Parts: sequence; C-alpha cells; structure tokens
Amino acid sequence: MPIATRLRTQRPTRADCPVRWRHDIPWSQDLPDHMAHAVVAPVRFDVLPAPDTTADRIQGYDAQHAPCYRAYRYVRTELRSDDDESYYVAPVYAETLEAWRLTDQRWLVLHTRVDDYDAGRAHHHLSVQAGMPR
Repeated sequence: MPIATRLRTQRPTRADCPVRWRHDIPWSQDLPDHMAHAVVAPVRFDVLPAPDTTADRIQGYDAQHAPCYRAYRYVRTELRSDDDESYYVAPVYAETLEAWRLTDQRWLVLHTRVDDYDAGRAHHHLSVQAGMPR
C-alpha cells in the first residue's frame, strides 16, 4: 500500500511514523543562543500527531539513538462568530514544551503558554531538570 494511502487510513505508530526521517524540524529555533553549544543535536525525529486533537509530539534522537529533544504542542480552539450567522474556529489557548538534552545529561526545558490569544500574550518559563520531561 502506498505511504499516502496508509497515512490516511491508519493511525501512525512508532514503527510507521509519517515523518520519522525528517531533517527539517526547527528544533533549535527557540533554543537560547547562549545554550546552543551545550545541547546534543538530534539526527532524526519522530513526529506523532495526537488523533482528533490539535496537538502533536516530536521526539529527536542523537546518533546513538538516545532521546535528546522533545516537544509537545497543543492548541485549544472554540467556535466564534462576529455576526451570529457565520462561525469560524479560533485558537483560544496554546501550550508548548520544548526540551533539549544538555551534554551533562540534564534537560533544558522551555514551557510556553498563550492563554489570551486575542491579546497575543505568551508566558515563557525556562528551567533545567534532572530528567527528560514526560
């Protein structure tokens, strides 16, 4: 069965990840510049959408197949109308978590939350943790 057909008919699994070998994931885009030298760079990724939600998960692996990058993205939407006749789906809340494994085996974690989409306010929290976030 061609991959395009299989992706439409089956939920991706770890072994059948639709973008398992993608190399264009912007994994370092939100990494603080002063920390770029201290993280382990991923060489491959698994990207798994959460079925029936506006969420996904990205797992990056180093050359030894150990996890070195993790990202979660979630957007909550609601139905809105400007005139009570036409309705559209609008984002109202978003949350992302990005984590990079440091060369000393700790994890640098960036948690971002947007709870007022209309105002465009994002709250960022950067921390270092002993283990990979789950």
